[in-house]
Amino acid sequence: MTRRRVRFFRGFAVSAALLWGVAQAQVFVVPRRPNKSQVRHHHFDWRYVDILVGPKADTSAADAVDPEAVIGGQGPAADGPKGPSGAAPSAEGEGVPPAAGERPAEPARPKTEGEPLGVPPPATGGPLRARALAQAPTPEGVPPPEPELVPGGHVDGDWARSLEDRKGGVRLYFYAQEEAVAERAAALIEKAYRYLVGVFDYVPTETFPYILYNSYTEFLQTNLFPLQEGVLGVTSPRDLKLTLPYFGDHELFEEVGTHEMVHQFTIQKIRTISEQAKLWGDPLEAMPLWFVEGIAEYYAKHGVDPEAEMLVRDIVVNPDYTQGYVMLDFFEDRPFSVLWTYKVGQVRVAFLEDVYGEGTIQRIIEQSPLLIGSYEGQQQVGGSFASLLEKVTGDKKDVVSGKFEQWLKRRAYQAYLDAEQDRPAVEPLAEVRGLVGALASSPSGDLLLYRSLDLETSRSRLFLTDRRSPGYAVRVAQDGVPGMESLHPIAGRNFALADDALVFVAQADGHDVLYWQGIDHRVEAVDPEDEGARANAEEDGKKQRITLDLGRRVQFDLGEKGLIAVDSPAF
Repeated sequence: MTRRRVRFFRGFAVSAALLWGVAQAQVFVVPRRPNKSQVRHHHFDWRYVDILVGPKADTSAADAVDPEAVIGGQGPAADGPKGPSGAAPSAEGEGVPPAAGERPAEPARPKTEGEPLGVPPPATGGPLRARALAQAPTPEGVPPPEPELVPGGHVDGDWARSLEDRKGGVRLYFYAQEEAVAERAAALIEKAYRYLVGVFDYVPTETFPYILYNSYTEFLQTNLFPLQEGVLGVTSPRDLKLTLPYFGDHELFEEVGTHEMVHQFTIQKIRTISEQAKLWGDPLEAMPLWFVEGIAEYYAKHGVDPEAEMLVRDIVVNPDYTQGYVMLDFFEDRPFSVLWTYKVGQVRVAFLEDVYGEGTIQRIIEQSPLLIGSYEGQQQVGGSFASLLEKVTGDKKDVVSGKFEQWLKRRAYQAYLDAEQDRPAVEPLAEVRGLVGALASSPSGDLLLYRSLDLETSRSRLFLTDRRSPGYAVRVAQDGVPGMESLHPIAGRNFALADDALVFVAQADGHDVLYWQGIDHRVEAVDPEDEGARANAEEDGKKQRITLDLGRRVQFDLGEKGLIAVDSPAF
């Protein structure tokens, strides 16, 4: 397997072989579970707005994007391209990507003195367009000032280290019906960009296209990459395209968006350093997957988040050698394991920063050209990432591994020993079907509805059961069939349960459908003297017969009301 194929399949832990034929796309993704086929139904009326783009910004990567031909879904053509305001393009081509190498026309409105960057000024054209106009244009006839770069002693030049030295930027593509969402996203994009300029000590040299979709369902229709349900965001190192949906969850969007933008900064910083050193090749190709994804998770989560801490602690404290659920060597790379690549990668990056000093990650990136050639008077390290770490940390490979093991054990066992709670006084729910990903209980607490993944078929299913007899379960729904193409296995709890009915969400024909279904739930006491009476549960020493039947099902077609997606129904 080539490095390119490894890179493409970094998050596809369950059904990795499905997209083998398109592996050469070499993209970075935030994973969940890929399985469902994509459906293209909608046409998108694309616009764009530039965020933090200065007079010397290289916009060629963004200019190369043809919204209708490259991004858009199927459907009738629009009445021509639209600018950020939604109006028809001007003679200068407002809102239309210019030819490669040309800069978009600057807006005519100067910025008011003291007006903060990114705050919509009172201008026509809508709030998102006003946000772009907060960039101050250069007065006509006055050449723009050359950016002043901070000296750094790097080969044949340097890079801008702050947005005061040189503006960087993002070209945000959105479509008409998501303008309100795009404005919310623009604020989070600018926040993430400014944050990463600080931690990378670097301003990207190229303005990259950031393609935003209004919902996850529409995101799966993109023509940019061969996506399947399970991918949350994608960044391509080849042409710098970045695309993801707005999930309706500000925190999740900020985390996924920052994760993908870390890939942008990593790609461009390594490329800048390599070009300045006049080296042929890409040091990123010699880096293990866990490091590339680990730094993205580390910066997106601002360190080690509680989920990663808990998952890694569980591997240390409760290893299962029969399932391969064990802590391996620090340098081990398992590209098909989401846990090992993303979460253990994130913790390994935290270890490097903690033990070898703040900024170690950036020192590794800045010394990465040594993976492909001599750099700044230093000899090539032989293409080995372990050798590069030895160079940066000053420790041999086995010493780094040993320090990581001790560092991890101190964190894991200390948290374990400090825990006041003993083994919970609960009974495990045995005999569940498949791998459970979401669960709901009825108000009485007796009925349980759970969504699980069949590891053999990769299908999602909904099961209804009584807590007293978990082995007796009724299958409510299964995806991959007409009317239920997907039960959205990566979503949160998109179903709800009452004592006499349930409701769940499924996707059909490119939009969500809401299903309501009645429940017939009977619990009968069994006469202990009747030896022939059937009992499937027992509570407080008394035998019971539990019966579960599904009643009438009612379908609500949300597409008829213009709704594409819905989450978290409730009674």
